[in-house]
Amino acid sequence: MSAGRLCRVMEAAAARGPYDLNTWIRFVARAEMVLPSMGPSHLARLACCCLRVSWRPAAFLSVCFKRNPKLGFLLQQAAARDLCAILQALAGLDCLDSRVFCLIADRLAEPDTIKDCRFFQLALVRKP
Repeated sequence: MSAGRLCRVMEAAAARGPYDLNTWIRFVARAEMVLPSMGPSHLARLACCCLRVSWRPAAFLSVCFKRNPKLGFLLQQAAARDLCAILQALAGLDCLDSRVFCLIADRLAEPDTIKDCRFFQLALVRKP
């Protein structure tokens, strides 16, 4: 299953169920397999799915965001919408650390990113 397909399936499950732990553990196991092929929008969508079902897979989120060596590169490619979705999801799951926050805040402060923000509302979070 590709990263895009996995995101669609997880979004459907977050909206309609099933909400059992075994299903979500399998989703995360599959996400770990396709993690190298994921872009910033995929990471944002997966984090939002976890927030929607109020489930915090701490080890997976740590691999995706805190210990990901490509995180800086991925965030430089991310659209403002994806950056805000990541901020909202990590803050809602209480998994936002200061390094990730600073990377996202710096990216959102760039003029080319701000220029794209005029058509949607930004997620506002407090610095941890």
